[in-house]
Amino acid sequence: MITKKVIDELYKRYSKPPKGIEYLDMGALMEHASASHNLELTDNGELIINSLDQASPFSRLELSRIHAIVPFERSVAIVLPNSILFLNKKDSGVNVHFKPNPTSFVDKLKWLITRG
Repeated sequence: MITKKVIDELYKRYSKPPKGIEYLDMGALMEHASASHNLELTDNGELIINSLDQASPFSRLELSRIHAIVPFERSVAIVLPNSILFLNKKDSGVNVHFKPNPTSFVDKLKWLITRG
């Protein structure tokens, strides 16, 4: 099961992109998610997820923006700088997690002042 702790660990562990796209686990992605999501790799370095609407910002991903591909029991995670796509292995379902913006010290101070 993918918990908040697992998601936080993915962001922390894969905070930077790999040295090259050859370090991405494309084999796991294609093996587990290609059939149900009709994935395509283009010659210009894009991953196309045809199970998503073409209007979705996640339907075309530049491989250079992908930090990691991590297989799980029921899904495959595509870790991006500020989000994670979870592609279901059994069907065309997709879940997206957006990385929350950290609260700055000034924002916390403003909240404390307005709270009182």
